[in-house]
Amino acid sequence: MSWLLLALLLAAPPPEDALEQAAAALQREDYQTAAPLLEGVLAEHPEQANLQFQLAFAYTRLERPAEAIERYEKAVELDPKMAPARLNLALLLLEADRPAGAAQQLQAVIELRPDDPQALYFLGHAERRLDRPAEAVPFLEKALALDPQPHVRLELGQALMALERWDGAAEQFREAATQLPEAASYQLELAERVEQAGDREKALGLYQAYAASQPDPEPALLEKIGFLLLDLDRAEEAIAPLEQVVAKSPSSANRAALSQAYSLAKKTEEALAQLAAAAAAAPDDVDLTMRYANALLAQQRFEQAGPLYLRASKLDPRRVEAYNGLAFCWYQLEQYPAALQALAESAKLAPESEGNLFLKAIMQDKLHLYELAEASYKAFLASGSASEDRVWQATQRLKLVERMANK
Repeated sequence: MSWLLLALLLAAPPPEDALEQAAAALQREDYQTAAPLLEGVLAEHPEQANLQFQLAFAYTRLERPAEAIERYEKAVELDPKMAPARLNLALLLLEADRPAGAAQQLQAVIELRPDDPQALYFLGHAERRLDRPAEAVPFLEKALALDPQPHVRLELGQALMALERWDGAAEQFREAATQLPEAASYQLELAERVEQAGDREKALGLYQAYAASQPDPEPALLEKIGFLLLDLDRAEEAIAPLEQVVAKSPSSANRAALSQAYSLAKKTEEALAQLAAAAAAAPDDVDLTMRYANALLAQQRFEQAGPLYLRASKLDPRRVEAYNGLAFCWYQLEQYPAALQALAESAKLAPESEGNLFLKAIMQDKLHLYELAEASYKAFLASGSASEDRVWQATQRLKLVERMANK
């Protein structure tokens, strides 16, 4: 009797049919239970578009996107006017990096529901993913008019940025950031794109706007603003951001930039102090060493400049300017033999300039090396110098040197 009872039980109808059980499972978000129930029903009734939709939805929640796409496609095939199926299918296609297929589905949704802001937004997104920003903009503008959400503004801003419509993009990013603080980073991306396009003035304004939105701007951002201000010949404005970045994260580069800003603003001592710190932080940077040496030379601080020129000549033995600067410092300090040696090293690397010839002649004259001085004065005069004072001085000294040499 037991087998008969079992047979009778198996033959009896369940308390609820499979479709009702599936519906209940979906309602309580038990997709693991709902999916096989729907599969069973669809095996007998595959023409039910709504059931295909429900199974696709369950597959999506179960993270089975390929099967979900297949079921949504079947639902759309059975019922081409099922807009929710097309929209969900489009979202899965976007996630699968198939924006062309998504755009096709979203176009169909918009034909069915022209004022669907979600479909308009995702179509704009798909068009931008397809590198068609001009096509994306009208859909995104309409979506924004229907439902002004920050994520729509961000998408529209990116499309406008791709079209180099900088002002429009800036407006969208700025408005989005008022509702979505993390959206401010798009302003930074826009500034970088504008700078790359060559509009440094506009880029500067965007960098400054982004910095103003940050409670504690990053040192790299402050450095960027300072460097741009220097490039745009706005040295006094550059001082404030560069002072901030040097205080936060000093480097030889930003100290050198701050020194330049101070120098252009006629703040000589501050400029020299920053150059000194920059050079100390990068002792092997020959360009920075030369820059500091030249700044000291301009202030006639020969005792400080000389060792720096000497260091530069050792860092780069082919740096002609280092030997020339060193020679001039030793000359001013009346270290004539050392100065002549520096000029000799310079002459090995490049033709002697008229200034070097004149300086050499003067020092040989002072050291009573009259025959050498005579040759140097003559070489200087033959160089065609435009300095009337030097020509006159060399001519007069040459007369005396010739007499002394003849003795």
